Amino acid sequence: DQRGAERAAGEEQAIVVIEGRESHGRDTDDHNQVDHAMLGNADRLNRKLLDASHSLIGQVIAMRLTHNTLDVATSLAVRDPGLTPALASLLEPLPDQVRNIKRWMAVEAAFLRGVISEVEQQPRLSAGEWDIGHWLTRLHIGWHPERTMQLSDSRSLRSIAQLDEGLEATMRAEASGGLGSASSSTWHGLTWVNPVGSILIDISRPAYADYLARHADLLLHHEVAALAINIAAANVPSAERRAWTATQPISPATRSRITWSDDGLVLAARTWQQTTSPDRPVSTRDEIRVVSPAAR
Repeated sequence: DQRGAERAAGEEQAIVVIEGRESHGRDTDDHNQVDHAMLGNADRLNRKLLDASHSLIGQVIAMRLTHNTLDVATSLAVRDPGLTPALASLLEPLPDQVRNIKRWMAVEAAFLRGVISEVEQQPRLSAGEWDIGHWLTRLHIGWHPERTMQLSDSRSLRSIAQLDEGLEATMRAEASGGLGSASSSTWHGLTWVNPVGSILIDISRPAYADYLARHADLLLHHEVAALAINIAAANVPSAERRAWTATQPISPATRSRITWSDDGLVLAARTWQQTTSPDRPVSTRDEIRVVSPAAR
């Protein structure tokens, strides 16, 4: 899949960088400085994008770039521990926007209000033209813009307020029939007073649970990458990595999701997307897996 291809490309890039240095003299100062600068620049760019992106699509792009950088960095670290000093900046906490995602939720809510306004401001039909849908909405039969705006704002505010309980708690609420699920659908109660508006809100509401899981997966990936880099820096033998991991200050949520292969060469983590959407093909989109080369 696309994510697997991206990871393979990242690992190939790491191998090319290392083999290129080996062919010209391994661990030379010039090559190390170039590698350090490239990794540092990529990390700084990712952090600025994560911090400055106000929209959902901006955050998604920034998260994808950060995933790719983490893949390349861990692939480099496990193949050449001498590079780990250059990766210190990657171990710093990610910007607050990764965890505090209310900003893009507010932007998405404002965008939806604009859509509702545009529907209401559609031009009237010329004389002789006939369109039943246009006629009904202009007469506000089944379409009430103010009710639609109130419904949209209510949902957005409920989603934002839920985040005060934390990202994981919000995802659990979504998965158990929360903010955007069928049980809270607008097709309950007095929906038929404003069916057109209800349909508009239902189809325009983003899959919040999936996007929440993407944010959680980036935090998970960052913590797993830090673990892999620290293991490489400490030169922990593969047979001791599982025990060494148990002594590290890892969050309980991450600790419950990481696994080691029997030979200690593969570190993997079960993503939140695999938990919230296990039956969807995209649940493996951000698969987290660090493969160390066998001892040579």
